[in-house]
Amino acid sequence: MPFKVRYEIYEPNKQAPCLTTFDRMYAWAELNDRQKKLGMALTRMTTTVIPEELTKSEQYLYLVYQVRSLQKHYWANGKQHDDLLESLAKEKELDNRNTKIRYHLEAHPKYRIDDQESFAFFQLVEAWREKWKHYFAYKRQQNKDDAVQREMYKECRDYEAKIDEYIKKTIGL
Repeated sequence: MPFKVRYEIYEPNKQAPCLTTFDRMYAWAELNDRQKKLGMALTRMTTTVIPEELTKSEQYLYLVYQVRSLQKHYWANGKQHDDLLESLAKEKELDNRNTKIRYHLEAHPKYRIDDQESFAFFQLVEAWREKWKHYFAYKRQQNKDDAVQREMYKECRDYEAKIDEYIKKTIGL
């Protein structure tokens, strides 16, 4: 497998993980068991994705995973400025990669795509990034309509849900 996922379970008020494993089912079973115990409801689990010998499409998937992880961290961590800058840097890297791939595809019209699922994922991510750019541009307008803004935001979130589902399925989170 190109990706290994490390699961670490932390008990409340502990700095170090009490359990580290690469087995997904075991980690979830252990987490659920520990959370059911009295006073252990705040037991939490973290996941770390470790890439190993990735192909180009897997490198792209890992980049999208990093962008989504940084975005989630920014929103969950109280919107810290440093988290925003880190997220924006990764988003810029993703946008540059999308531009490079799109330029290559347009420059080589006879190029045959072997992995249609990965290409569909690329198109989904590309559409999501464009929709976000349009959303933020519209959000800054003076004469914006709140209903249109909400609809654009919902579309962006729908794209993100599809992307997260694909990442979860492909990486094995």
